[in-house]
Amino acid sequence: MIKAVLDQDGKLNIGAPNVVRFQTGNIPTGIDVDEEGDFAYVNNQLSQSVSVLDLKANKVVAQDVPAVSTTPVPGSFEHARLMGKLVFFTALGVPDNGLINTTVRDINPVNFRNKQSDNAWSSCASCHDEGLADGVTWIFADGPRQSIPLDGLYSKLAGVHDTRINNWSAARDSVTDFNNNSRAVQGGCGFASDDFDPGQCTAKKNTTIANPAIFDHGISEGASEALDLETTWAQTVRALNAPKPADLTTLQPGADVFAANCATCHGGPKWTKSQVIYLDNPALDKDANAGGVFIDAGVDNVGDEVKSYDDLTDLLDPGVLKFLEDIGTFFADNAIEIRQNGAPSLGVLGFNVPSLLGVGNSAPYFHNGAAQTLEDVFAQHNLPGSGTIAGTLSAEDQTALLAFLKALDGTTAFFRSETDDFLDPNIDL
Repeated sequence: MIKAVLDQDGKLNIGAPNVVRFQTGNIPTGIDVDEEGDFAYVNNQLSQSVSVLDLKANKVVAQDVPAVSTTPVPGSFEHARLMGKLVFFTALGVPDNGLINTTVRDINPVNFRNKQSDNAWSSCASCHDEGLADGVTWIFADGPRQSIPLDGLYSKLAGVHDTRINNWSAARDSVTDFNNNSRAVQGGCGFASDDFDPGQCTAKKNTTIANPAIFDHGISEGASEALDLETTWAQTVRALNAPKPADLTTLQPGADVFAANCATCHGGPKWTKSQVIYLDNPALDKDANAGGVFIDAGVDNVGDEVKSYDDLTDLLDPGVLKFLEDIGTFFADNAIEIRQNGAPSLGVLGFNVPSLLGVGNSAPYFHNGAAQTLEDVFAQHNLPGSGTIAGTLSAEDQTALLAFLKALDGTTAFFRSETDDFLDPNIDL
């Protein structure tokens, strides 16, 4: 496939290194070239249009030619979802506000260069293609971190009211928090800075004044239309359909093993007990690094890490709900346990329980990608109060559990989690 890209001056280049793929309109999903190699046709998926490139003359012949007569009506849910997907996928940018009443085709990301990243070198989709994961373990400020699919970030039953605490170390609460990635990691000015330093994004990039309400566990909505719409799209990310046996009853033994050994942590519609059940938006009164404290006094935390929650009124449960679990996969002396700032990796307290939704398609596993297969997971993952899955369960139970996990997707009936029990005033942990 020929890659058509724009250089810094907006001129068309073919196969040019270190520049963004052609996206004068919206993000392409493919480029077709005619038999003579004269013209390329770019499928702009989000604007539902086609752009035509003259490869020999090195110019754009036509931009955003409608492939369908109409795009979703501004104000509709489909429009909001599509616009949020654009925010997620663009490496260039979109305006912070004014998106709700604007058609998708009227947004030209080239005009907002440096919003998402420094000269379009990356986007959210760089690690989360279609909202899932790239299978790469990155070195971040917390330590080595495997990319997490977003299909289990929000419940498809309760939506924004049931969201997983973000990151392996429960360090964030929302999509809005990740505006910090755009600024601190990708070098852009983000999607909530125009009101604070108008018109300076291109010149100043990530040195523009940031919205002071956005920090880890800060506001989860209202920072900008762009971030709120991106949240809407993230809520719609779904797991891939997993292959199923012809006779679904053959999965029941594995479901029984799962219910007995795994569901307390990996139950619920998100297939994880991790959930923002404390007071949020914001959850901290200010950034933890500036001495911020959680508004809900029931939160037990170390810095940004949310360890557990205690409903101090005991109206829900007199017990304490843990969010960080030690399953025996963190070793401080492991050479990979480094942070990009040189400090010791987070992990001593345990890890925020990941979703198992679509787990058969999301290898490798664990925070550091140490397990290449589910069988490897069984050999390393400790069960509560006992040894590893492989060392505790019989060979028959392991085989049954493996079959169940490989078939687990959005159509699989889920089980109650420890959080479900915690939120039920009739059940004590």
